Amino acid sequence: MKPDSISHRQDDNADLRRCHDAHANTEIACRFAKDKGFYKQYENEFLQLKANVRGFLMPLMKRSNRYYMEWLCCFPELNRQYLFLAEVPASLKVVFLLTLCGTYPYICKLRSLLHR
Repeated sequence: MKPDSISHRQDDNADLRRCHDAHANTEIACRFAKDKGFYKQYENEFLQLKANVRGFLMPLMKRSNRYYMEWLCCFPELNRQYLFLAEVPASLKVVFLLTLCGTYPYICKLRSLLHR
């Protein structure tokens, strides 16, 4: 295992690349499911997969609000559907709402200051 591998690095470029790679792979999977006719049957699962892609941006969002627009535009259909997924725990829905409002990075910074 290489220590400088993209899968092990913790910096903005590595996190952003992981997000872009996951986004492209998810697009391919969704397109395949739509072409084969089983997307609607597993729509909630595909929405969760899309939310996981957004999760790759969360380390960036904790450090800076600079990536907010990228987070918001990554599968924008999540903005209206995510909160209604029964499989998503309430704690993740709260984080989602805080991020949607643009306050999540500030809360993370405040939390880190309080826990010093």
